[in-house]
Amino acid sequence: MDASASAFVESEPRAYDLEFQGLALGKHEWVLQTGPQFFAVFPEQEFRDARFEVRLVLDKQPSLMEFRIFASGSVEVDCDRSARAFRLPIEAKRTLVIRLADQSNLEDDELVFFSPDEHRIESAQWIYETLVSAVPLKRVHPDLVDVETPETWVFGDAPTHPAESDPDPRWDKLKDLLNS
Repeated sequence: MDASASAFVESEPRAYDLEFQGLALGKHEWVLQTGPQFFAVFPEQEFRDARFEVRLVLDKQPSLMEFRIFASGSVEVDCDRSARAFRLPIEAKRTLVIRLADQSNLEDDELVFFSPDEHRIESAQWIYETLVSAVPLKRVHPDLVDVETPETWVFGDAPTHPAESDPDPRWDKLKDLLNS
C-alpha cells in the first residue's frame, strides 16, 4: 500500500479529483470523509445527514487501472411504515476498471475508457452513485418489532394499544343488549 494515503472533507466535487499521472505502478489509497456538504452539490436525495468514510484504492498498471470504492457510514431516513426518523447504517463497495485507450464503450458501467492524455480521476460522481445506490428502497425502523399491521406495530417495550386482558366495559353492555 502506498504511504501517500490522505484524509480530507470537502464540498467541491473537484476536491475529490485524484491525480494518477506520475504515480508509480501498484496500489495507492485515499481516505475521504463525506458529509452533508458533499451531498449538497448533487441533486436531491431521499435521505438526510449522510456521513461516510470513503476509502479509494487505485491499482495502477501500464494500460489499465482498477479503481475500488469502499464506503462505511450512515444516513438519516424515515421509516416507510411508521414515518419515524432513524439512522440507517450503510456499507457500500464498487469496482471499476479504467482502461487507457482511445476508444469508448458506453454500454458497460464497470469498464471505463480514459484517453491516454487523461491524468486525473474525477471520483465525486462515482462516489455519489455508489453511496446512493447502497441505500435500500425499503426502509424499516430497527425498533419496529411487529410489522404485520399498523395496529400491532410496537417500538421497543412500549405497547401502542391497550392490553387484551382489559376489555372495554362498553362491549359487555352491548352483549347484554344482544342476549335479551
